Amino acid sequence: MINDIIFFMEIDLGRVVIGLEFTKENAEKVKIFNIDDIKEFFNKKYIPVLMKYLNSDDGLLAQFFYGNGNDEIKDFIEQSQKSGKSVEEILNGIAIKLGLEPFVEEGISNQCIYNSKSLYEAIRSSKTYYMLIDNIDLDTDNIDVDIYKMIDCNKNKIILRKDLTLNLNKGLEIQNALFSSFGSEDHIIFTIKSNVKNQSQQPKISFKDTNFQNIILICENINLYIENCVLKNTQISTNNSSIMISGSDVSNFNPTTDLSDSSALLFLNSKCEMDSVKVFGNYSNGINCKSSTLSITNSDIFKNGNNKDSYSQLLLEKSQVNIQNTQVHDGVNNTGIYIGDNSKCDIDSVKVFENYYNGI
Repeated sequence: MINDIIFFMEIDLGRVVIGLEFTKENAEKVKIFNIDDIKEFFNKKYIPVLMKYLNSDDGLLAQFFYGNGNDEIKDFIEQSQKSGKSVEEILNGIAIKLGLEPFVEEGISNQCIYNSKSLYEAIRSSKTYYMLIDNIDLDTDNIDVDIYKMIDCNKNKIILRKDLTLNLNKGLEIQNALFSSFGSEDHIIFTIKSNVKNQSQQPKISFKDTNFQNIILICENINLYIENCVLKNTQISTNNSSIMISGSDVSNFNPTTDLSDSSALLFLNSKCEMDSVKVFGNYSNGINCKSSTLSITNSDIFKNGNNKDSYSQLLLEKSQVNIQNTQVHDGVNNTGIYIGDNSKCDIDSVKVFENYYNGI
């Protein structure tokens, strides 16, 4: 009988240049292959990505310089890592060798999240954090047990450089934070979900005094609570969830990516309540309610829609809605409230006026 023999060997890449990918502020992705081009990215905006390449298991940053024939920087990186120099010292050292000014402040390496380390520790400090991972399991196995109370974040800024999924297995509260995409125009998908189908038993995630900018917030099987928040160029999309929005603004959502529905608030198979909410200036429907129940009180829905297409400010599809003490007005090229088939809308003390087509 001949046994299989498996050989393990380390592959020497030699002078092979491995391109390093960067995402510019306009969301354009570029791959860099030579030293002159990488100088553009040795600045504060790209610190998280440079750290990722520096700390990668394959030593991608060192290999990049070695492949380009720069043994000095490659040796500097490897010797610095062996001697225990900080990430900040190494990146600043590389910058100097490239003829650039040092740009990395001490301690910033602790602001980058590459894995499921304590999200609680990240959010409760008053720093800017860069999420470089795409999946977090909110469970006692890898997140602090006391994560349930995340309060007073001092407007901590969480910059999402890539789509992020939060698997919610227990309650979570985030207060006084800011979630933003890396680029000034591009949208990042932030998905929060659980496996609990029964809406009365779903875990609750609460955002208070928190801002969202350029985010597509997708909620599946959760209890979502939003209080005193500002959602700018942001969409909330729910499926089989309970949602409460109060004292908040939802405005100026104009997606840069293809979406099946570009409504600012999109409710599907959900139970929704809105109180003292302003929904305005969104490119498509302000609110689209599909196979859901919705209660709107003390709110203002206005100036939603655009001059190219006709989107109702409030669109009801197979839904039951109750509206009280609310205004729906100044729609752009649209109807104020459109009640589709198999829908019911009860209104009390509601003003619907100055919409381009019908009020209701």
